[in-house]
Amino acid sequence: MVIIIGLGKTGLSCVDYFLGRGVTPLVMDTRANPPGKEQLPPEVELIHGLDEYLREETGLPVSIAEDPLSCVALGTGRAMEDPIYRGVLMTA
Repeated sequence: MVIIIGLGKTGLSCVDYFLGRGVTPLVMDTRANPPGKEQLPPEVELIHGLDEYLREETGLPVSIAEDPLSCVALGTGRAMEDPIYRGVLMTA
């Protein structure tokens, strides 16, 4: 199974790539109406609300970052401030 996370131009390009090779992907997005939704072929399933889906399936706290480009750096910085996580990260 192929899962494409995020639609938009890149996601649609990935859908076309896999369909051209005989693979029907599953598309997941956090947005209810992601750009390109109307261009999806009918055989491609779109699951919107990816954050809610992951939260329900895993029981983990899942949220959408306000600034996704910075969230990894900020999260790593916060983890480094915690002595327990810092020890784990420093040995990795």
